[in-house]
Amino acid sequence: MLILVTVVASTVVLSPLRVGEVTKDGIAAALYTSNLRFAFQATDYLQSELPPSPLRHLWSLGVEEQFYLLWPTLLILATRWSRPRLGAGLAIGAVIGASFPPDVGLKERAAASALHLLPARAVQLVSGWPLAVLAT
Repeated sequence: MLILVTVVASTVVLSPLRVGEVTKDGIAAALYTSNLRFAFQATDYLQSELPPSPLRHLWSLGVEEQFYLLWPTLLILATRWSRPRLGAGLAIGAVIGASFPPDVGLKERAAASALHLLPARAVQLVSGWPLAVLAT
């Protein structure tokens, strides 16, 4: 509903040239891919010369949904072939090991990608899981 209201309000408030971009942002947000759209556009919060999208804040939901589609699959596969705690620990280690380099490396070269893409954010999303595994 938020996306629809924002796109409709944009047709009233923004110039006709901007409405098309906001509509594309709305479609990407509805499909939980706005993070990909903003990363490929090299959106940077610090670029004040570009007009911001009224839906820019939804990029984080895209990262979150993409993670929650992939993480359970990895966790199921990892625990199926070993003891559950060991498999979960291996999955956690694999995600942290695989996402830490993009998180650090992209910040210097491609800040928009480091901000918006799942490989650079996965380490932050999975970092609480070791506590959950130890608590079980």
